Parts: sequence; structure tokens; C-alpha cells
Amino acid sequence: MKNYKVRIAVSIAAFVFLSLAALEIMYSILNSGENNFFLLKEGTNGKEVVFNYSLLNKYYNNVTSTPYNFCTSFDLKKHGNVYRVFLLGEASVSGWPYSTNQSLQKKIEKITGENHKGKSAEIITLSFAGFNSSQALDLVKEIFEYKPDLIIIYTGHNEFYGYNGCTTTYGKTNLFITEAVENIFIRSGIIKTISYDSKYDDLEVLLPLNAGEKILHPDQKKYVEIKEQFFTNISKIASLCKENKTELVISTLADNYMLPPVGVMNLSENISADLIYNNARMALMRDGDQNEALNLFQKSKDMDALRLRIPEEFGAGIKQISSEQKILLADLKSEFMKQSTSRIPGNDLFGDYFHPNEKGLEIIARVYAEIILDRIGKNKSAVQNETETDQFTKDNSIETAGDLLLARMRIDRSLNLLKEQNFFQSSEWIPNSKYRFEQNKNSGFEPVHESYNMGE
Repeated sequence: MKNYKVRIAVSIAAFVFLSLAALEIMYSILNSGENNFFLLKEGTNGKEVVFNYSLLNKYYNNVTSTPYNFCTSFDLKKHGNVYRVFLLGEASVSGWPYSTNQSLQKKIEKITGENHKGKSAEIITLSFAGFNSSQALDLVKEIFEYKPDLIIIYTGHNEFYGYNGCTTTYGKTNLFITEAVENIFIRSGIIKTISYDSKYDDLEVLLPLNAGEKILHPDQKKYVEIKEQFFTNISKIASLCKENKTELVISTLADNYMLPPVGVMNLSENISADLIYNNARMALMRDGDQNEALNLFQKSKDMDALRLRIPEEFGAGIKQISSEQKILLADLKSEFMKQSTSRIPGNDLFGDYFHPNEKGLEIIARVYAEIILDRIGKNKSAVQNETETDQFTKDNSIETAGDLLLARMRIDRSLNLLKEQNFFQSSEWIPNSKYRFEQNKNSGFEPVHESYNMGE
């Protein structure tokens, strides 16, 4: 009797699987054109290429609205005096948490437009919330058709919880399911929906909070698998670019070192995280030892168990791939350290744990612009020293109070989510956005320390 029940269960499971497979095949046949990342439409100068936004829903079938994105259209025909650059990356590439007026594309275009003497740089942005290296690999395969000269990739923060990570979503390589089947899955509880407001919510925080495995330690199998997948994806992208004679830029991403570890549980083996973090603060504030403080802040960051920030070994791996495969490297992490007030990236350059503020976005734009100008010819260097950087940021500062308000609203929503989930070891550590979106002349660690106070 027992074996009979097992056979029935196996038969039912096989039937369901085959039925879904049949639906998938039918769906793919009927909608094959919709599975391309790029679509053609008539533009003012002939055929124009636009991004197929519907694919974003298929990466995250259970998210209640289309992921936040900023993808610019471009002419199908590449003009002779144009150096075509595809800029791929996370929401920060679009300027998030600000509006797209602060996108890297607009900042790069301003710099290259003022300094180039050869070809004109055409920047094409493909930025969306939750972007990671697995999506980059999918996307790059279709880009070569449009004759890119350079591909720049800004990714690393969403490896653990984005597509092909730990989040309980059904993505492209898992199953492109029809809306009807998706609704059945949702009602039956197989798919858990993620309530998401694309205007205000940060999907790059919501995904970790809805992950099957939120807490990940370096010795866990899943952590190791995702780390290896990240390096493999980047290496595959590099190989594809070489095959298609297209230059590639990979990036070491920076994080806010001065915020406390997030997601560290109060277990005996993890209790030292708060001690390391406090020792880092003391090394900087009391002793003025920046080198020791940096070392300790990096250690405390790597004790994050909710992986919003990038582990240090990921950046080291990117540098190794760049060196071994002779790929262009945008060392954003080092540049953030140079430009930070205390030489330790903190709230002077970030709005939260990993989204750069206005000055941080300017740094990224200048690093990328310099790489582009090296290839199209330039009249002068686009990289300034610290004094010039401050003046550049002031000249290009956000002019509308609405943009500042939007940024603060978005960041506060994200930080409140983390607070509600009890991911901070101590209530006095819970950060807010009070200081990160106001102009102030404070230097060093002081505004960062004060921003942990709960009474606002």
C-alpha cells in the first residue's frame, strides 16, 4: 500500500511537471518575439531600438509591479562618428535614490561632451533594480548585434538575493510562466508575492527580505555557490566580449563602511561583530588611526549576514579577473576611499548601505568618463583633485528640493524595513537619513555617529 501511494504521488508530480513544460513550450512559441531584450520601433531618424520592459516581470514573476528601471532607446543605425557605450547596472546607475536626472549617463555625457576631441560618446543605459551578473550575462549576448565599442558593467550588490540567488522568485531560466499559471501558483502558495511600489520601494532591499535564505555566512554552501557563480558570469562576459571584439569594463564597487553590521544574529559565535565595529569607531574617532579603522570596518562589514554590501573577497576577485584576462578595471572602491573625508567611505558618499549619494554618483561618473575619453580623445583630464571634485559636485548639484525629498523618502522606507525585521543588534545603531541628504560642512566621523540617534 505504501509503495502504491508513492507511485501515485510520483505520477501526479510527473504529470504536473510535463503539463507545465508543455505550457512553457507553447508560451515560448506563441511569444518568441517577446523574449528578446530589444524591440524595434519607428523613430524620428529611422528605426529605433527600445528595451523590452516586459522581460523584467519574467525575471521576478511574483513582484507586484515592474521593477524600477531606466533604459534608454537608441538608433538602430550606428553613425560613423559615434563611440557606442552600453552602461549596464543596478538601480544606482539610474541615479537611484534620486530621479533619473542624476543618472550616470547624464553625468558622463556632460563630462565627455565638454572634454572630447574625437568621436562623440553615445551612452546607452540599461539599469534596473535587482540587476546582477546573471542578468548581465543574459543581456550582453544580445548587445553585440548593435555594434558596441565598449560595455561597462556595474554589478555585485544583488548576487545573493537577485535573479539566480536565494530569493524565492521564479526567473527566466527557471520557468517563463503564463499569467494564468502564475495566478494558480500564487493562490496555492507555491509563489509568494512581494508587495512592491516601484516609485518608492527599493527592490534591492525587498528581495533579501523575501529570500528563502536571508542569512548567509561564508562557510555556507549557498554562499560559496553564489560567489563562484558571480566570478564565472563575469569571466563568461569577458570571453564573449573578446569573441566579439568589444572592450569591457568591470568595476570594484564601494560600500558604506561606517554603518553597523546588518543581519548579524546575537549568537555566541557572532557576538564579536559589535565589538569589531565599535573598535573601528574608536580607532577613527579617538585614536585617529585611519588604517586600523579601515581594517576593522572592513572586517565588521564582512560580518554582515544579510548581504546588502559586497564581501571584500568579491572585489579582490574582480581585480584578479581583470589582471588575468586583461580586462579594463574601474576601481571605484579605491576612488571612493581617495575621495572620502576620512579615507573611509561613509555617509559623506552614501545614502544608505550601498547606494551612493550625489557626490558618490559624481565619482562613479568621472571614473567611467575618463575611461571613455581615453578612447575617443580628450582635450583635458576629466579627473579632478579633491578641491575640483567639490567644485564639480557644487556646479552639478541637485537643484530641486523635490529630488532631495524623493531620495530621503526612498532611503527611509528601506531603512525602516530593516528596522522592522530586527536586523540591527542594537537600537542605537539604527541609521536614518537625517544627515545624508542635507548640505553640511561637517567632516570626519561626527555626522555619521550622530545619525544613529533614534530621536529625530
